[in-house]
Amino acid sequence: MSTKKERRAKRKAKRRTPPQKRAGSMANAVNPADGEAESMRRIAQRAAERFPDMEAMPSQPGEERMSEVLERFVDPYVRQARDDADYRKLMTLAVGAWNTSLLEPEKQADFLASLTGILPSPTRQKDLRDILLGMIERKKRFFADNHRFILEHQLTLVDGEFHLAVISTPPPDSTEEDA
Repeated sequence: MSTKKERRAKRKAKRRTPPQKRAGSMANAVNPADGEAESMRRIAQRAAERFPDMEAMPSQPGEERMSEVLERFVDPYVRQARDDADYRKLMTLAVGAWNTSLLEPEKQADFLASLTGILPSPTRQKDLRDILLGMIERKKRFFADNHRFILEHQLTLVDGEFHLAVISTPPPDSTEEDA
């Protein structure tokens, strides 16, 4: 049986260790292609139900995957995630910030107010607003050319590593060419 001091040290060490990020694919799954395809099918179906008027499509060959873009987008914040639950919350905030950055400025302010307004404390509202504004600024600065709206995302834990699946709208150029 471990002592109280050992248990405390173990909890403290766990809080300092960032969650495992995915290794790029579900390499450890029994059949990675089937698992990833099924995951994408499920979230595509959810996206179609939530956004029936928006076109959703997976990345095309030669096009950067939105899951990889989103992982790069959150990279500076990952070390602050103390555990898997924090990492999931971080990804949800990142998707919200990403999509907010694509709105017109007056709609951004309204959307931010609605997001932060759900928190009970004015201090927490301000903290959340500051985090979201920082992420929005990062999106505009480093990902300005990417105008894909994230319709749905899903994090799954496979053999101790996260796998991120993202459904997004096609780039604006590809919809204009198809029309």
